[in-house]
Amino acid sequence: MKKFKTVLLTLGVALLCFSCSTTLKVVSPKANQTSSQEFALDGGHIKITVTFNKDVDPSTVVVGKTFILQTEKDPNATGSLNWPNGKTVIFLTTKTTSDLLDYNPDGSFSLKLIGSDTGNGAIKDKGGKHLDGDSDGADGGDYKTSFVNIG
Repeated sequence: MKKFKTVLLTLGVALLCFSCSTTLKVVSPKANQTSSQEFALDGGHIKITVTFNKDVDPSTVVVGKTFILQTEKDPNATGSLNWPNGKTVIFLTTKTTSDLLDYNPDGSFSLKLIGSDTGNGAIKDKGGKHLDGDSDGADGGDYKTSFVNIG
């Protein structure tokens, strides 16, 4: 019985350490895509749902500073953020696709989430750890992915 308790204690400590050291990452949409379809249109507005692996400090996700949507007609599209839970944020553009995309023949846009603070802040988890945007296992680095809306 003593050996069993020791094994359980060791497993518990290992799991606790693993959860403490896990970096904040984007689960969806996948990073470094060139023509992702992981978005929706809502009344002509671009809607992107971003899911993280841990709870995020929502005050660190700021449109235009740490959450940047670059389109063909707007290098830093404005929009609103909605947090249905601590790990998920939904971004909805203020402008419609006709004001954001060229459609020649398709419209493309990209998302950048800032994990390295260069003066405008960085996305952080509830514990203050920076986003591991480049998925190297360490805090910091920016997340990037691109989308295409078939014209």
